[in-house]
Amino acid sequence: MAIKDSLGDRMKENYEIPSTHYLTKKVPMVIRVDGKSFSHFCKRFERPYDETLNSALNGVMQKLCTQIQGVKLAQRHSDEISFVITDYDKITTDSFFEYNISKICSVVASMATAEFCRLLGAKNAPFTSYLYMDEDWPTFDCRCFNIPESDIPNNIWWRNLDSVRNSINMLAQSKFPHKELQGKTNSEMQEMLFSKFGINWNDIPQAQKTGFICIREKVIKPIEKGPNKGVEFERNIWTVTPAPHKKENLDLLVKKSLNNKGL
Repeated sequence: MAIKDSLGDRMKENYEIPSTHYLTKKVPMVIRVDGKSFSHFCKRFERPYDETLNSALNGVMQKLCTQIQGVKLAQRHSDEISFVITDYDKITTDSFFEYNISKICSVVASMATAEFCRLLGAKNAPFTSYLYMDEDWPTFDCRCFNIPESDIPNNIWWRNLDSVRNSINMLAQSKFPHKELQGKTNSEMQEMLFSKFGINWNDIPQAQKTGFICIREKVIKPIEKGPNKGVEFERNIWTVTPAPHKKENLDLLVKKSLNNKGL
């Protein structure tokens, strides 16, 4: 005969369950992962823009899009990645971890950290020695929140604007000492860059200004092996591209991704 008031039941009912918090189901959710103390960790990389570092971070975004249930799109700039998730493609669509906040944040932060370290520590990766040089291992934190579908384009645009500000600051910081930049606006930093170094921020590659978007697209690919080798078929893949610099173009991309059902 089972003991009704067992120690385990008492621990769960009195402490664990009351402390568990959930987001609202059938309402879109944004999960945002952010590098913890990355300003210190990233001192070992080339500034203002390091190809290996950015490739690894894009790889994290792309990998997590395949791992997080219900992802519609993701946006990344610097060491921050935002994932937009829904759970209402069908009435039977399940919610990612039942929208349990602590589960989502702990698991997604762990996945981001593991994938980032895996990519930087891969065989022959240029920065393998930097990853293992000391105990300063990179980690990510995570937050999640509900947001109405109508405001998702604005949320992504907000992060896009942050990417622009960050890009100008990073470029200026790579050329000027911190003291000279204190109190300067982004416009003033751009003027300083052009006046002293002839650098026009508008001329740098788009991805270095507005960050990246990861969306799922249909592509036609031939079967590589087996009796049907060479036969073309349609499949969905996650692709990473520079984010549009105009709000109307970004809004269209976000709305199109939100309307993709069954992904």
